[in-house]
Amino acid sequence: MLRYILKRILLIIPVVIGITFFIYIVLALAPGDPVSLMLGSDATSEQLAAMRHQLGMDQNVIVRYLLYMKTVLSGDFCTSWLNGRPVFNEFLQRIPHTFALAVNSLIITIVFGLSMGIFAAARQNTPVDNITLVFALVFSSIPTFWCGLMFQIVFALKLGWLPSMGVGSIRHMILPALTLSMISLAGQVRMTRSSMLDVINMDYIRTARAKGASEFRVIMRHAVRNGLLPVVTNLGILFANAFGGAIVTETVFAIPGIGVYMINAAKARDVPIVMGVIIFVAIIVAVINLLTDLIYAFIDPRVKMGYMS
Repeated sequence: MLRYILKRILLIIPVVIGITFFIYIVLALAPGDPVSLMLGSDATSEQLAAMRHQLGMDQNVIVRYLLYMKTVLSGDFCTSWLNGRPVFNEFLQRIPHTFALAVNSLIITIVFGLSMGIFAAARQNTPVDNITLVFALVFSSIPTFWCGLMFQIVFALKLGWLPSMGVGSIRHMILPALTLSMISLAGQVRMTRSSMLDVINMDYIRTARAKGASEFRVIMRHAVRNGLLPVVTNLGILFANAFGGAIVTETVFAIPGIGVYMINAAKARDVPIVMGVIIFVAIIVAVINLLTDLIYAFIDPRVKMGYMS
């Protein structure tokens, strides 16, 4: 198991290098001049040339990337080209908001997605099952931004139950977390139902019923544990994807997280911010996937034996 963990940790290195190289090249080839955005339209050609030299933008793009990665490996994630603030400090200030949004969204997905999927599978081809599938189909088709706007109109403006935007308390996090969880919740319901149906139709479930076990015991004791193995892997993917989906949600609800931070930086061609956020998020996603694999191994002993061999 230790060898497997070390191997997965080492695999993070080429993943981060590949992602950062691709993003850096895209930013370098994108139209527009970040130096002109920083200095304004009144800057002279001499001032523009001096700023490009100061930022190293007069060198080859490959050389610039290598110099940037050398700086990052030394522990310095550079400063923003626009405001001059350290990228690492800005990231530490904003990541708690995005992390809290992702965690709360995942909790909603787990609690409601698993329970609704299990209940629908246990009541297959009944009105409850059909209503659950309709719910999943509808909410998987709704765009995130539209869902967020509707939540704001209904629960903030009309009913006045919750704040419409901002941060500061758990009440501020309810609507954004619900918005972010809608699409993942719908998919989780369908996956849980499908996985549970595959297990319920197996021979050992029929044997448990033939021995006189109650339906509740059959479902919760025998079916759930085996039926949720694919679901555990999917939850790790959903949590990783929440960092990407948080960009739209943070924009709608004015949450000062890393999603809004990176979008604004990309618009301004602020390369240090974009690259720094990409590196941090890539590492976080890789660690989440590793933890998901380890949890999967503890749930299924066969997987654990495969890691140890």
